[in-house]
Amino acid sequence: MKGIGNDTVGKIWCRALTRHLVSNSNFSGARAATVRAATDLYGAGSTGTRTVAAAWFAVGVDGSDPVPPAPQAPSLKWINPRSGVVGAEVLVRLRAPDPQRQRVAFTATGLPPGLALDSTTEVVTGRATQQGTFDVTFTAADCDSNTARRQANREVGPR
Repeated sequence: MKGIGNDTVGKIWCRALTRHLVSNSNFSGARAATVRAATDLYGAGSTGTRTVAAAWFAVGVDGSDPVPPAPQAPSLKWINPRSGVVGAEVLVRLRAPDPQRQRVAFTATGLPPGLALDSTTEVVTGRATQQGTFDVTFTAADCDSNTARRQANREVGPR
C-alpha cells in the first residue's frame, strides 16, 4: 500500500485478523477492523489510520454499510433431564441451532454410567447402570468457540 509500506500494512492486517475480525465480517466489517487495528497500533488520526481509511474509500467501501453483529452462541434447546430407572433405555437428541448456521459440536459431562453422547449423531443413548443423582452438563460450541451450556440433575432410581 502506497504511503505506509508493506510492513505497516502487514502489522495492521495481522492485528485486524487476530483481534477484530469475526467469521461473519463483510467488507464494511473488514474496513472497520483494519481502521481500528491501525488506530490501536498508530493512534487516531495517524498516517496509518488515515491511509487505511482512504484505501477502503478508494475501492468503494466507505463504511456506510452496516457491520454485521459479532457471532453469537448456539441456542442449546432445553433438554428435559427426566428421571429414569436403572436399565431403562434412554434416547435424547440434542439440538442447538447456531445463528451463523455453523456446525455445532456437542459434549456432555456427568452422564450416569451406561449413558453416552455420540457426537456424530448428537444423541445420548444407553441404559443407566447405577442409581443416584447425576449433575449433567451439555455444551454446544460452534467453530468460532461461541458456547452454550445447560446443566441439570438427572435422577436414576432403582429398577
